[in-house]
Amino acid sequence: MISKYRSLLILLLVLLALSSFGISLVVYAQGEGGDPDRRFQQVGTDEDPNRVPVVSIPEKYVPERSTRAVSDQHVQMVYFTPQDSNDTNTLVFLYNTSTVTGTVFLQTFTLTGTRVVSTAVAVPPLNLLRITADPVTISPLPPPSWEERVLIDFGDNSAYASLALPEGIKFEGWVAWSGEDTYNPRASVATIPLRLSTDPATLFLPTIERSDP
Repeated sequence: MISKYRSLLILLLVLLALSSFGISLVVYAQGEGGDPDRRFQQVGTDEDPNRVPVVSIPEKYVPERSTRAVSDQHVQMVYFTPQDSNDTNTLVFLYNTSTVTGTVFLQTFTLTGTRVVSTAVAVPPLNLLRITADPVTISPLPPPSWEERVLIDFGDNSAYASLALPEGIKFEGWVAWSGEDTYNPRASVATIPLRLSTDPATLFLPTIERSDP
């Protein structure tokens, strides 16, 4: 009986520790080989509020343990509103214009401020990293530039997101209407650029300009 309660106590402490680091809501598949979209079995649809989002990062983009914290090197915070429903996909491109690896931190939140995704990616020097919220499905193979993509499953309940960018990292993003829960880079689909802001309040309170009467 004592060992049973001891096991329950250890399990509770582990769950509390995971919650304190903000990773209890995310299933990670980091540093594994093969197609990054085949490393997990997605459960539920993007619009299921109870589904567990997934982060899948190829080995070359996994940050070293010593750099997995926001530091003075992160000179800019950028905010945006992702869209990841059953019909839409959010695409994020990170460009590293410097000669050193830069670690970018990404978090997403619900409308009430609850954290959904919290992860980091390492962008190699003078390189481009592509992030997609939906699995990339192309037969037989995707374009070479998409082979080592990062999959960050925002989900429909991610109302806004933040990026901590180090010096030299440039960011662009789009929402693509693919009509399904997968993405084909070769397909012609409607897209709009993400509206970026350095002030999170402006994502939901846009400035209204008007002429004097």
